[in-house]
Amino acid sequence: MASFVRATFTPVGPFGAVGGAWWPRSRNLQVELRELFPRLERRYGLVDELHLCRADWDAHPTQTWNGVPVTWDPDPHQPRFVARCRRGLRVALRLIPADTEQYSACRELTAAAAGVVVPDRRLLTRTAVDVTQRPLRHVDEPARRRSADEQLPVRPVATQYGQATGTC
Repeated sequence: MASFVRATFTPVGPFGAVGGAWWPRSRNLQVELRELFPRLERRYGLVDELHLCRADWDAHPTQTWNGVPVTWDPDPHQPRFVARCRRGLRVALRLIPADTEQYSACRELTAAAAGVVVPDRRLLTRTAVDVTQRPLRHVDEPARRRSADEQLPVRPVATQYGQATGTC
């Protein structure tokens, strides 16, 4: 039985870039990509190239099982997944480590779907008390300074179509 991909996507931006987040179930890149690629390709076209962070995966192949070239970034502080697709889109997803607690990962998936930027794993290391005391800020509206809690559901789940709905 196929499981849904734990990923969210923002709408295509003005420069042909898509944002979002991906929460893989393991550190096995080939297994995880087999689940993610069909969703990416259905939405954005065939994937031509991948750029990944070495620290997020156990193995570091130079290409995927289907021949897509992979380049690696050694910086462990920027967990990421960047795919260049044939339709001219660049899909840049924040990679949520596979061992992240479910509640924190769901919050970050929801924040990413809404375009809220979470700096370098900060959300993943906060406690529930920290999150309520120091809310996340929406980068597109610095004057208004809305917190993520004001604009997002508390416990989302990513469906097979990559949208955040319901509860985890």
